[in-house]
Amino acid sequence: MARLNVIAVLVTAAFGWACGGGEAAPASGGDDAVLDTVVAEDGSNDQSTQLLREVFTFTPGSRDPFTSLVTGEGSDLRPLPEDLRVLTIIYDPLVPTRSVAVVRDTTLNERYQIRVNDRVGRMLVTEIRRDEVVLTVENFGVPEQVILAVRRRDDQGRF
Repeated sequence: MARLNVIAVLVTAAFGWACGGGEAAPASGGDDAVLDTVVAEDGSNDQSTQLLREVFTFTPGSRDPFTSLVTGEGSDLRPLPEDLRVLTIIYDPLVPTRSVAVVRDTTLNERYQIRVNDRVGRMLVTEIRRDEVVLTVENFGVPEQVILAVRRRDDQGRF
């Protein structure tokens, strides 16, 4: 019987080590143990009934599973490249980095004035040409180029 208890303790310790190394607070009055005292309905403090909770803390070095993976600079998911429409481009052929494009987000109805190296959500403006804007979108670490062209009106005034 004692051998089974030793095996159970070893299995429990190995399982706790394999699950990330979190440590539970000691059950007998440790610094991390929280002692709750039950107060009776009449307001008197009943010392015979006390609850002791254990507090779990993560050790540094392992990733917290509840934090978002989409964080940091450019973590905004909106606007999507499909939602953007180029309204106009002011192109400077002498210094192309001074060019400005006006882009509208069709879902949120917001307008952006963008230049080269500006960020719009997850997109980076890499180049502004005479009739199009080149954006670089990073999807899970893989850069992808998207080209947005200016929609020109035809003779009847339609796009």
